[in-house]
Amino acid sequence: MKFLALIWLVAGKLRHQQTGGGRKGGFVGLLMISLGLGVTSMAAIGSLAAAMMAGMQQHGAELLGGDVKIAVSQREFSPAEKSWLQAHSQQVIFGATTRAMVRVGNANPTAAQPSQTSQPSQTRQTSHLVEVTLVDSEHYPLIGASHFAPLTDAPTPKNLAQYLADNGALLGKELVTQGQFKPGASLQLGGWHGILQGVIQDNNAAGDGRPRLAPGMLIDLRAMDATDLTRAGNLFSSLAWLRLPPGLTPPQFRQALQQAWPEAGWHVQDRDDPRPGLRRFLDWVQSFLTLAGLSALLLGGMAVTHGLVHRIQRREADFALIKLLGGTPTLVVLAEALNISRLLVTALLVGLAVGAAIPFGLEWLLRYQDWSLGVPILAHIAWQKLAMAGGFGGLVAILALVEPLARVVALRPALLFRPQQTSLAAAGRTWFERLDPRRLGLRRLLVMAGWMAVAGLTSVAFHPWGLGLVFFLVLGLGYGMFRGLAYGLTKICGKIRPYFAPWPILNLALSRLARPRRGFIAVFAAMGLSLSLVSLAVFIGLALHQALGEQIPAQAPSHFFIDIGQAQKSNFLQTLDRFGVKNTTSSASPNRPPQFLIAPSIRGRITALNGVAIEKITIPPNLAWAVESDRGLSWSADIPYGSRLVMGNWWQAEDFGTPLISLEESLAYGFGLKLGDSMTLTILGRPITARIANLRRVNWLSLSLNHAILFAPGALEATPYNYIATAIVPPTQEAEFMTQMGQDFPNITIVSIREVVQQLLAMMRALEQGARLIAVMVVMTALLAVGQVIMTWLPDRTRDLGVCQMLGATRKMMLFSVAVEFALVGLVASCLAVEIGLIGAALVVKFVFGLPLDLATAHFAWRGLAVMGIGVVAALGVGVGVSYFSLRQPLAGLLRGE
Repeated sequence: MKFLALIWLVAGKLRHQQTGGGRKGGFVGLLMISLGLGVTSMAAIGSLAAAMMAGMQQHGAELLGGDVKIAVSQREFSPAEKSWLQAHSQQVIFGATTRAMVRVGNANPTAAQPSQTSQPSQTRQTSHLVEVTLVDSEHYPLIGASHFAPLTDAPTPKNLAQYLADNGALLGKELVTQGQFKPGASLQLGGWHGILQGVIQDNNAAGDGRPRLAPGMLIDLRAMDATDLTRAGNLFSSLAWLRLPPGLTPPQFRQALQQAWPEAGWHVQDRDDPRPGLRRFLDWVQSFLTLAGLSALLLGGMAVTHGLVHRIQRREADFALIKLLGGTPTLVVLAEALNISRLLVTALLVGLAVGAAIPFGLEWLLRYQDWSLGVPILAHIAWQKLAMAGGFGGLVAILALVEPLARVVALRPALLFRPQQTSLAAAGRTWFERLDPRRLGLRRLLVMAGWMAVAGLTSVAFHPWGLGLVFFLVLGLGYGMFRGLAYGLTKICGKIRPYFAPWPILNLALSRLARPRRGFIAVFAAMGLSLSLVSLAVFIGLALHQALGEQIPAQAPSHFFIDIGQAQKSNFLQTLDRFGVKNTTSSASPNRPPQFLIAPSIRGRITALNGVAIEKITIPPNLAWAVESDRGLSWSADIPYGSRLVMGNWWQAEDFGTPLISLEESLAYGFGLKLGDSMTLTILGRPITARIANLRRVNWLSLSLNHAILFAPGALEATPYNYIATAIVPPTQEAEFMTQMGQDFPNITIVSIREVVQQLLAMMRALEQGARLIAVMVVMTALLAVGQVIMTWLPDRTRDLGVCQMLGATRKMMLFSVAVEFALVGLVASCLAVEIGLIGAALVVKFVFGLPLDLATAHFAWRGLAVMGIGVVAALGVGVGVSYFSLRQPLAGLLRGE
C-alpha cells in the first residue's frame, strides 16, 4: 500500500509540474485527437451498421408487409398451393409484380390540350418504365402501413382500396415529380386502362431490398387479367404475404414449407431477415469502412507514440531528478504510466462516446428532418461494436506506451549534470547496444505480442475473416516498404550531398535527410501509408465511374426489351428493321457491339448441386445472390456474343435435346463444380437436372444477352417462354422509336441503359460520401502523426537551425531549406503511394467487382498528380509549420544550453 501511495504521489507531482508553461492543453488535445479519431470512426461505423440491422430486424414484418413473403417466378400459385398457405397461416393475401411500360396520357400540364374533334390516338402520351405491383387493395399490407398522397386538394381517400377503386392507380413520387402528371391522367398498362389517383410516398412491402431500377406503381389485383402482363412466358413473379398464427416462428414455417413443397422453387423472405441482399451489402460496406477506420487508428497510434516520446524528452530532467533522489525505475515508470494512461483512457472513452452517439443523432435527423435511408434506424448502444473499437484502441494505446516508457527506464540521473552527452534524444547507440536484451528485449517482446494481438483481433473481427488478415498483412508490408525506401533514400541523400556543396540550402536539406535517426523514416512511413489509402479510394472510385459512365455506355446497347411474345417476334424484328437496326453479330467486335440481339428467356431457381439440396450447401457470401432468387436462363446453339469458352467443348448438333448447360466460370469455381457435375433447377415448378458441359468467361460490361446458366437447344423449348432483346437505336430516332414501340407493342418492357447507369452512379456517389469522410479522417490522423514525429526531434532541429543562424544563415534561407526537405519527403512518398494505390485499385476492381481497369487514361494521370500535390502540400505545411517555431527560439538561450 505504501508503494501504491508513493506511485500516486509521484504521479501527482509529475502531473503538477506538467501544468507549467501553458502547453498542457495543446498537447493533451493533440494526443486525444490522434487516438480518438480512429476509435470514433470504428465505433461510429459499427454502431450505425448495428442500428440499421436492428431496425430491419425489429421492423422486419413492416418491411415485408407480413411475417413471411413468398415469391414464385413466371407462374401463379396453384389452387393446392394457395390452400396450403391459407391452412398454415392466420391470414394470407396474394399479388404479383413485374417491370412494364406504362403509357401516360396528358402527362405534361403545360402541353396543349387536344381539341374536342381530335381522335383518342392523337392524345399526347409518354411511356415510362415502372415496377408494377398488383395487390389485394382491401387488405394490403397485412402488417405495417404504406403511405400515399392524392394529387389534388380533394379529400384524401381513407385507404388503399379507395385509391385503387374504379381502375385507379398510384405511381412513385420520383416519377410523378419528374413527369409533372396532371390529376386524373390516363394510364395504359398492357391491355389495362386506368386513372392516376395519387402518389406512393412509402411502400416498403412492395420491394425486396434490392435497389429499384424503376419507380413503383400500384394497381388492384383484379386488373391482372386485363394487363396481360402475367401470361405464361412473361417475366413476372406471383407474391403471397402471410401473417403467421401465434406460436409458429418463421424457421418452423420454412421447415414445414420445405417438407410440403421441396421442389416448388419458392423464394421466401421472413421478418427475421427481411432484406438479405441489403444485409450482405451493409456487411461488406461496414467491413471496408471499418478497415479504413482501423488504418486511421494505427496511424493515430503512431502519432501517440511520438507525441509521448516528445513529452518524455521535454521532461527528462524531472525523471532524472526523481531517480537521483532514490526513485527506482519501476516507481518512475508506473507513475508516468498512470499519467499517460489517464490521457489515453480519456481519449478512448471520448471516441467511443462520440461514435455511439452518431446513430442517435442520425435517427433524430431522419425523424424530424424528413430524410430517408430506405431502412429504419433503431439507435441503441451496440456494445459488441463498441467493444471491438475499444479493443483495437486499447491495443494500439498499449503499443504506443512501450517506446515512451522504455525511454523513461533508460534515462540516467547523470543527465542533470551532462545533458548534452547523456540525453537519449541526442545520444546514439551502437549496433551491440541495440541488440542488448537487457535493455530492449522486453520492449521488443511486448511490441511483437501487441502486434500479434492486433492481427489476431483483425482476422476474427471482420467478415469474411480473411479480409481483415489480408488487410493487416498488406498494411504491414506497406509500412515495411515505406521504411525500407526511406532508409534507402537517406543513403542516397548522403551520397549525393557533396555534389550540392555550391548550393548551401540544398546541401543543408540533404544533410538532414541523410540522418535517419532524426525521425525522417517515421515521417516518411506515416505520409506514405496515409497517401496510399487516399489514392486507393480515389482510384477505385474513378475506375467504377469509368466503367459505369464510359465503358458500359460505349460497349452496351441503348435499350433492353423484355417480354417479347413468340407471336410478336416477327413484327418486332420488322419494326427494328424500319429504324435501321439490324442483326450484325457476324461483324461485331469487342469495341463494336452488334446493333441487335435476341434470345429466348425463362427463369428458374437453383435447388441442388450434384444431387445435394442447396439448403445443405455452404454458399460463399459473394455468390448468395445466385441461389436466393430466380436466375435468368436461355439456350443457344452458338457461343453468345461477349462470352469466351475457357474449359470444355461447345455442344454439337447431335447434343441438342440433351440437358446440358454452359456455366459461367466464377459460379463454377464458387460452387466447387467441374465439368461433368450436375445442377438441378426448378423451372415453373418442374425440376430439371442438367450436366455441366463447358465453362464460359463472360464480359458483363458489354451488357449483352449473356446468361450465367445457358442450356443446349432442345431442353427447355417445351416450357412457355418469351424473348428478350438488345438494340442500339440511333439517338436521333430514339423518341420516334419509343413512340412507335409503345403503340405497336404495349406489353413489351423497354429498359433504357442510360437511365440505369445514372441510377447506379447516384448510388455510388452516396457511398463515396462515407468513403471520403473516412479518407479525410485518415489524412488528418496521418498529419497529426507526422507533426508528433517532428516534435520528437524538435530539440535537435532547433540546435541545427540555431548553429546555421550563428554561421550567417537568415531565417528565410532556413525556412527555404526546410521547405525543400519536406517537399522532397512528400514528393517521394506520394509517388510510391500513387503506385500502390493504382496496383491496389486494379486488384480490387478486378477481383471484387469483376471489372477491367484501363489505367492508360488522362483521368488517372490527373488524379495521381492531385494525390501527389496533396502529399507535397501536406508535408510542406506540417514540416514548415512545426519548424517555424524552432526558428523563433532565442539564439542566446540556445548557446547557453537553456
